[in-house]
Amino acid sequence: PFPDDDHSRLAERRPETLVQTQSEVFPRDKYLIVPEIEGRVTAGPDGGLLYDHPQDYYPFKTSWIYRRFGRDPHHHKALVLVRVSGESMSPTINPGELILVDTWEQERIQIRDGKIYLVRMPDGTITVKRLILNKENGRVNLVCISDNPSFEPFKFQVEKPLQWYVLGRIRWVGREID
Repeated sequence: PFPDDDHSRLAERRPETLVQTQSEVFPRDKYLIVPEIEGRVTAGPDGGLLYDHPQDYYPFKTSWIYRRFGRDPHHHKALVLVRVSGESMSPTINPGELILVDTWEQERIQIRDGKIYLVRMPDGTITVKRLILNKENGRVNLVCISDNPSFEPFKFQVEKPLQWYVLGRIRWVGREID
């Protein structure tokens, strides 16, 4: 999608510079530049911490963004990329892959049973799981399910606002092939 000589230089630039100086490569009306958040999350029991510092930026075609997320620029700003480690979501999401996380408020408060989310556990660790919102005996629980059958499902009681636990819904996975 872009010349090799430009690609090597693009990863070193901030998105505002990238879009302004490389407009012929990633024009604003054709691409949305999404930050990759520094740090890793695990798809497993030892969730790593999520940091707010962007370490890289990736272009996504606006036509795809509009189809998936609508045209609201505030919603587009809620999209971030995170690199995953751990095997609990394999084969759907594998170690080292990038996930596009939709942190838009609606995605964090309206859980879609069976969809994959970035989740903060009660102990503060961050993980990736399929979620089911379960209400029983007047209590709200989040059921966390791994795609890897080696990992057992588990649940925990929601004692804080739901969006404290649910950081966003996973909307895309990118993988590198050697």
